[in-house]
Amino acid sequence: MDVKRFRVVAVYITKRWKYHTYITDIDCNTLTAEEIAKLYGARWEIELIFKELKSRYAFDMIKTSKPHIVKALIWSAILTLIASRIVYHLIRKIGESQGKPVVRFTQMRWSTVFSEGAYFYLSLVMKYLKMDITGKELLQVHIDQALDPHVNRDRFREGLWS
Repeated sequence: MDVKRFRVVAVYITKRWKYHTYITDIDCNTLTAEEIAKLYGARWEIELIFKELKSRYAFDMIKTSKPHIVKALIWSAILTLIASRIVYHLIRKIGESQGKPVVRFTQMRWSTVFSEGAYFYLSLVMKYLKMDITGKELLQVHIDQALDPHVNRDRFREGLWS
């Protein structure tokens, strides 16, 4: 018979007037209840970062097994996330100075705004670097982007309306 011991930790959050409860196998001599709460809070932040990388920066749609391409795509997603967070913190500061409720400036909402407006940010950077894109180059980018990567995927509705 296998036996595993777990520890239930409850930490009272005074700002929210409630307990956060954790189940862990970390011994009480290793970490205090407050340290467990901080550790699990950090793990949750990591989960949110991966969720953002997958949902906004195509981190989960790498269609190659070539290591150098995979590395390049991962690094481009991480660098995009870093750039997004720099602008995010600037936006929060400006919003706070204007009396906006900063708690409503969530990172996931910001990632949507940033990814949808990335073209404008890139345009500003290119203008600053005195780089122009020709109409022919822009047209080719749109041709490449218009190709549906999921064209061969079975559609849920296909069997319903045939």
